Order: sequence, then C-alpha cells, then structure tokens
Amino acid sequence: MRSILRRSVPLLVVAALAAFGTAACGKGGTPAAAPTAVTSLGPSAAPSSAAPAPSPSPKAEKGFITAGGYGPYVIGLALAKADAGKLVTKKQSTAGCPGWVAGFGSGEYADVAVIFYNGELLWFSTDGKSHQTAAGAQVGAKLAEVKAMYAGAKELPGPNGEKALSVDSGKNTLFFRFSKAGVLTGIEAGDAETLEFRYTEGEGC
Repeated sequence: MRSILRRSVPLLVVAALAAFGTAACGKGGTPAAAPTAVTSLGPSAAPSSAAPAPSPSPKAEKGFITAGGYGPYVIGLALAKADAGKLVTKKQSTAGCPGWVAGFGSGEYADVAVIFYNGELLWFSTDGKSHQTAAGAQVGAKLAEVKAMYAGAKELPGPNGEKALSVDSGKNTLFFRFSKAGVLTGIEAGDAETLEFRYTEGEGC
C-alpha cells in the first residue's frame, strides 16, 4: 500500500479541500453550523424524585489536533464505524480512484476534511480558525511562531514560494501549510509519507 500512497493521490481530494470556503465553513473559516452544547449533571448532583433545575450547558471539549487524530477522527478509524456514528458528511468518491473516499466531519468538525483509503482514515485537514494544536498553532499564525512551538520541525519548500512544516510522530505527522507571506493557511495530520509527498510532488490519480 505504501507505494500507492506515495504515487497517487485522488483528484476527489482536491475537490473536497476546495469546498472549504463555501460548503463547510462560514465566513472566516468557522464551522457553518454551531456545535451542539452538551448538558450533564455535575458529580455533586443528588438523585431526586423531582426534575432537576436547569443548569448552564458547558461548552463541549473537543481537544487538540495531533498527528494521530482529532476528537473522534483518529487516524486508522474505519469508514464503516465513522458511517455508523454519522461522523462523515458530504462523502464523495470516483471510479477513477478506487479505494479513496473524501468527506467532511460533522458538527463542530464540519470544516475538517477527512480522507479515507481502503476503508481507513489516512489523513485530515482544516483551514478553520477555531481548531488548534496543543502547542497553540492555529490558522493565521506566523511561520516564525509555529517554528518556535515545534523546534524539531522539518521545513519543506512549496512550488510557488510557499513553505510547510512537518512535525513527525512515528509514521504520522502534524503538517502546517503557509502562504508566501508566511501565514499559516491550513493544518493537516495523518500519514507522514503521504502528506509530505502531496506537498512536494503534487497530486493526481
């Protein structure tokens, strides 16, 4: 499978990522639909025969983007399990790229593109400003700032003067794409070889 990942990336992925600005995001890269608040009783709540008084709904905690996943979107997640949990929306595939399925997350992850290969999540990407890594990197940050957060990052030149940083963690990576002006425009995570190949060699199927 490794040679396939390095030499062919489907065009359907390009279409999925191109849809960020319209279909999946509101203005400024935020999810078009607000996440549903989670309501729960605190540990000190005592059982009662009367209905409990309403309490403020705490904000859902979604965690941080890592090389190995983001919230429920763990690298290696089975597509069948994602479908059963209604975690993928706007799915698309093409006969010319067998084995590949692209889509978007759901709820608060609506501006996260998810890419599956042979039934497993291979990588994901977002340009939404509401998402960040544990070190604090998020879309809009400067190249120098992200370099300072990840001192061991590998810097890769883009075809038109852009740059990227790759922070490997085992076989996976946190991958940061920057504009010519050195502004972070997107965060990807997943299979390191695939993401680095896409950036340095282009994409196609």
